[in-house]
Amino acid sequence: KIGIALNLIYPFLIAMGAQCAGETKAESVVLTYFAGRGRVEVLRCIVAAGGGKLENRVISSAADYKALKATGKLTYNQVPLVEVNGLEIVQTHAAAIYLSKAFGLYPKNMEQEALVQQVYNACQDARMPMIMSLFGGNLDEGLKGLERYFGPWEKMLAPGPFILGQEASLADLAIFEVWDTVVEFSGQQKLDALLAPYPKLRQHYSDVLKLGKLTEWIKTERPKLYLPHGQYVQVCAAAFK
Repeated sequence: KIGIALNLIYPFLIAMGAQCAGETKAESVVLTYFAGRGRVEVLRCIVAAGGGKLENRVISSAADYKALKATGKLTYNQVPLVEVNGLEIVQTHAAAIYLSKAFGLYPKNMEQEALVQQVYNACQDARMPMIMSLFGGNLDEGLKGLERYFGPWEKMLAPGPFILGQEASLADLAIFEVWDTVVEFSGQQKLDALLAPYPKLRQHYSDVLKLGKLTEWIKTERPKLYLPHGQYVQVCAAAFK
């Protein structure tokens, strides 16, 4: 019962934290991207964990992508495009930081910020070989490459339950999204086997999933959005011709 209560009030608490710190909040976010994980799933997870409202605008064809570029919103003619609080953010890393701050999931001091940034960047290195397996990369090599991250992340969770102790942050969502990518590409049993020697990482995965609306996004909303891998690749390839 205590866990359920904390889950219900967590979005309220982090929103109040951001307000007290004088930071900009975000109640709703519009994200334009393809109907798959790609480079942006961590952004969707941040909004969900923060209890925010996310509108996914899907690029379904080359014509959609051409029309989007014609709007002038894509500074570098690339996606994702995140529209929030009147801003148009077109780099995933920048969007991750902004959204984390807006939803109370970013540290307040430089030492913690450095740690969170290191974990976030390591997560991008860890996940990309799996993502690129859709476009000709080797999935088995990508999975094997995850091994060097297990030990360091397990040690960082020593105080727990999150990387920064009691406060969830961008680092936790980034690690979660790596494991979520494993599940998508290789199944839950594969993830369970990988994390079997690491009890803190196993518990961390469960704890992060309880944040805000993250479970609802993963289990209910996301399956309505994602295309099968083959179709996702076809749409991306057509758009980038």
